[in-house]
Amino acid sequence: MIPTCFTELNSGGLTPDWDPNSRLNPRNVVEIGARSIRITHYNDGRRWRLVPTTDQWFPEAAHLVGDYWLEIQAAINLNRFSANTTYAAYLIFRTRNNYNTEVSFDEFDKQVFIKQSQEILSDDPTELFREREGEQSEPEEGNQWRELKLGQFHCNNPDQNQEVVVYVKETDDYKEKRGLLIAAIQLRPI
Repeated sequence: MIPTCFTELNSGGLTPDWDPNSRLNPRNVVEIGARSIRITHYNDGRRWRLVPTTDQWFPEAAHLVGDYWLEIQAAINLNRFSANTTYAAYLIFRTRNNYNTEVSFDEFDKQVFIKQSQEILSDDPTELFREREGEQSEPEEGNQWRELKLGQFHCNNPDQNQEVVVYVKETDDYKEKRGLLIAAIQLRPI
C-alpha cells in the first residue's frame, strides 16, 4: 500500500515532501537511481554533475548546474514488475536556492510507456557522470525531496522483450534551468 503522503496537490502531480518512511516497505517498488538515469548533456560537467548528498535515502543526486535543454530518460525491463498491476512513475527531486523559478514543471513533457526492447541506454551506467571530488549537495532549509508524477502504465504480463520508458523533457522555452537535484525515478503500484 502506498502511503497517503503521495497525494497529489495539483494537476502537475507535485507533492510538498517525499516521505523516506515509504522506503521501509518497498514491495513492488522499482527505483532507478541518479547514476542510471540517462540525461542529455550528462557528460558535460559545466551542465550536470553527480554529487554526493548527506541524505541517507539518496546518497547521490544528479545536479543541474545550468542548461537550456532538459531531457531525462530511464528504461527498465518489464519483467521487474508484477503482473496485472498499475504503476505510477515519479521523479524524486529537490531544488536549490538558485533554481530558476520561471521554469514551471507544468510545462514539462512527461511520458511513461511500454515498448519493445531494442537498445540498451547505457552499457555501464556508472560511467554516465564524472564524479567531482569534494562537491556535496547540502539540503537547504525547508527544501526536502519532492516528487513529480510523470505518468502511469499497466503491466499485464511481464515480458523480457519489453521495457518501461520514463521520459521528461523541457526544451521549448529557452529559459536556463539550474539548481535542480534529481535523486531517482521511482515506479510504484497504485
